[in-house]
Order: sequence, then C-alpha cells, then structure tokens
Amino acid sequence: RRTLRCAASHCWLVGLLGLAVPGVVGGNSVIEPGRMRPYRPVESRRSPHCTRLRKTMGFTSLALAVASLVLTTLTFFIPVFETESEGKGTITLWLRRVKVGGDGGAANSTTEAGPVEGEEEESVLYRNHFQCDKGKRLIQVMEGFNIIAVMLNSVNLVLVIVYLAAFDFIKLPLILYFLFAVASSTTVLGLLLDWYMGSEWCEGQPCLSCEEDLQWNLSVGWKLLVASIATSLCGSVTTGLSS
Repeated sequence: RRTLRCAASHCWLVGLLGLAVPGVVGGNSVIEPGRMRPYRPVESRRSPHCTRLRKTMGFTSLALAVASLVLTTLTFFIPVFETESEGKGTITLWLRRVKVGGDGGAANSTTEAGPVEGEEEESVLYRNHFQCDKGKRLIQVMEGFNIIAVMLNSVNLVLVIVYLAAFDFIKLPLILYFLFAVASSTTVLGLLLDWYMGSEWCEGQPCLSCEEDLQWNLSVGWKLLVASIATSLCGSVTTGLSS
C-alpha cells in the first residue's frame, strides 16, 4: 500500500506541474493540459536577409583585403617619386636611380671621379644615400612599417576567409587588423611627406622638393599607397557592417 501511495502522489505532483507550467519538456514532447504535441526546436534568429547581407559584406571585405595586399606590395617596386624629366630619375621605398647626364649627351665620356654619362646611378636608401644616422634610421623605419603593412594585409586575407566560413568570433580581430594596416601605411605616408617637403633629414641633404638640380614630383607609387590605405579602411567598415 505504501508503494502504491507514493506512486499516486508522484503522478499527482507531475499532473500539477503540467497544469502550472504548460511548456514542461518531457523527452521529445511538450506537456500541455489535456493534450500532447511534438517538440519543435527553436529556429535560428538570423533571418535570410541578414545571412545574405553578411555574405555580401564578407565577400566585399575579401576583395578589399586582396586589393590592399596587392597595392601595398607594389609600393616596394613602383616609384613613389620621379623627376620632372621623363626617365631622368626615380625613387622607390628602398632605391634611388638617377640618370647621369640626363640630357642624353655623350654616353661614352667618362670622368675619374664619376660614372659614365647617360648611365643610371643607383643607391640603396638605407645603405649609401643618406650621410647621417638620422636619415638612415628614418628611411629604415619607413621601410619597416611598409613591411608590417604587407604582413597585416596578408593576415587580413586569411582572417576574412576564416570569417566567411561562419566563424563570427573573428570579426573583431579582423576589424582591428584592418585598422592596424591603415595605421602602418599612414605612417609610411607621413614619413614620405616629411622627406618630400619637410625639414632636412641630414645636413647638406635638403628635402626632395628643395633640390635645385632635380625637380622631384609625386609618382604612381604614391597613389598606390593612398589607395591601399583607403581599401584597408573600407575593409574595416564593411566587416563592421556585416551582421
């Protein structure tokens, strides 16, 4: 009798619980007063529109990451400065080339102290162009930040691919890495501006725009650097807008 009494009490308590809380789950069903219905799992909160928006913004960020990586890499090889006379002189982020005797005169004439006229004279910027430690140090800092920008853009490309694979926790690091790439390229841009129209980096070596014998102008590499900053900034914005 005691066992039957306990079983009856247990059934009575379960019945009261079912009346008080209609949504109590038991196995694969939901207990409601008077009837049973199959349990339905909760649907995802992300609507199809949000999913499409996330994919669109994600692929846009991927395209911007590729573009920023290509543009930043090209700045190492495309001249950022050139002389007014075509083919007379160019400067990249690490090398300066100047054509001796730019007027195209006697290519066979030589001097004991200088190179042959009509040939290009090359100088590595951090090694033998600047005549003081300050200039060598600043040019190495500029080149170093450009290398960092290339590395950050490479990481951005990998992070975007991982983000597109539905790993949402990558979103915040991806935005930060895009902004770090913007900061690195902006530092390179600022140092180039200071070298072009700022103060002398070394005594006796004026800024590029102050040189009298060669009139240096901005070249294609400068535009590529600005474009890489813009694409990285847009990449951070599109990643932030993706939901």
